[in-house]
Amino acid sequence: MTRLTALNENADNMGDLINFEKRRMTAKVIREIQQYQQLHYCFQVVPNIREFLQNLRVLSEANLFHESELREPKAKKVYST
Repeated sequence: MTRLTALNENADNMGDLINFEKRRMTAKVIREIQQYQQLHYCFQVVPNIREFLQNLRVLSEANLFHESELREPKAKKVYST
């Protein structure tokens, strides 16, 4: 997904023309994703891990935002005089 996002974020810089190389790379990444979606994964249940995951507390959007700002504060704007 990271590669697909990076491909999508990069500007084409080709005006009204279609960037076929970019489209080919996008199609290749999508084919890889579809290939992995066809696989069946046989995971073994680990009771301790399952219980841990099921008992995690769910944070609200506001709490998640607050925690995010604690860990990665936004850069303060510097105004020149």
